Amino acid sequence: MADGPSLMDDKEATSLRLELRRIPRTPIRDVQGDALVKVRGFVALEGPPVAAPVTGAPCAVYSVDARLVRRAPSWTPLLWEPAAERDRDDRSNLWPDWPSADLPREAGGRDLVLDDGTGRARVRIGQAHLSLLGNWRVSLSANRAPFLASRTSQTPSPDLELEYRELTIVPGEILTVYGRASYEADPDPPLSGPHPYRAARLRCAFVAAPSSPLYLVQEHVVALDAVG
Repeated sequence: MADGPSLMDDKEATSLRLELRRIPRTPIRDVQGDALVKVRGFVALEGPPVAAPVTGAPCAVYSVDARLVRRAPSWTPLLWEPAAERDRDDRSNLWPDWPSADLPREAGGRDLVLDDGTGRARVRIGQAHLSLLGNWRVSLSANRAPFLASRTSQTPSPDLELEYRELTIVPGEILTVYGRASYEADPDPPLSGPHPYRAARLRCAFVAAPSSPLYLVQEHVVALDAVG
């Protein structure tokens, strides 16, 4: 997805997180236009969430890496277990003669609204760099048939598994955004508040540009000040 967000590699993401810890957080109400700032807030959407590609879970932004692997013929799944419990993160008994088949990475979602209690900012995810957290999972191919149907010609079978890392940002979680701020017309201005008449009809926005990258960093914390 050329105009969509992109997932940072682990080394780059770690370096960014360390650098951002040294940059003070700016309250959204104090952000100046054209300023390069770090803001943090709770994620919200102005529309319905999207479905994550593999699991179908509702989310705001997603990135998915996936590959098909085949188990050795002697391996037998426990078909009496519920599908959710058959998903596992071990990779034993892989069939060494059948190489894994990587599927194209997918990333997408909806533009975000970030609220830190002092104000709200629109975060446009197109071309943003994502630093997301999560682990690889393994699932029987039959359990992920809808995902595989439009992405591969492989037929689901008991010995064929999908290894995947589905990373998501969901409404209500805390996100750090680092980029250059601008202001745009607010389609839903507040009816009252401390801002001047004209300012009340503008809202802070973060948009990626070739000369000004935009970074979205997932925190997995419960308080805005839990990290630097």
